[in-house]
Amino acid sequence: MADLPRAGREYFHWPMTSGVLPDEVELELFIAGGWHQTTISDDRTTATLLLQGPFAPTDDPSAVIVTVDQDRIQGRVVDNPEILIRDAGYIRLID
Repeated sequence: MADLPRAGREYFHWPMTSGVLPDEVELELFIAGGWHQTTISDDRTTATLLLQGPFAPTDDPSAVIVTVDQDRIQGRVVDNPEILIRDAGYIRLID
């Protein structure tokens, strides 16, 4: 489980537990009611996404605003013909 302060904004990182993500494949995460494209590290072993709590003092257009505890984050990789969906952790808003 990862904690996100309600008034905070920070990058969260997801390691590729199955190794290196192939070049032609991207990872999306289901957070805050929608799928969001992650940024993949140069060595293709980590995905990163900027998350923001609902009370952050300013909005960043590149941040995903998390308004409620996300008890299950899902990750999606589309590698035609497969669409792989796996659990990717939890987000808890804290004060």
